[in-house]
Amino acid sequence: MKCTSTHIMVTRLSVACHIGCRANERKHPQTIHVSIDCELTKPEIISDKLSDSLDYAEIVDMVQRIVGNQTFHLLEKLAETIAKTVLSKTRVRQLVIRCEKPFKFSACEAVGIERHFTK
Repeated sequence: MKCTSTHIMVTRLSVACHIGCRANERKHPQTIHVSIDCELTKPEIISDKLSDSLDYAEIVDMVQRIVGNQTFHLLEKLAETIAKTVLSKTRVRQLVIRCEKPFKFSACEAVGIERHFTK
């Protein structure tokens, strides 16, 4: 048996973010849900050591630092900033990032974007 891909995922991480196209939106933090699917450069993990994989706590910390230290106008830019950081510091070959604003409109559960990145 051969493993052809390994993904590390963080699903619906809830973070407070200063984001929005209008100044009044950015005035107070909004709840954003961030989901990340990271495909590792080495799919086969032979050992049982975290050092041979990717620590999802590291991904969570990266996202929380980015969101806590910057202001964004668009979810697309937030996703791109997260992608640049994750791809530069980890053994990730490609990733998918989904950013959602929950309950932005009463008629839907969330609005958001999904972007795909590769090294």
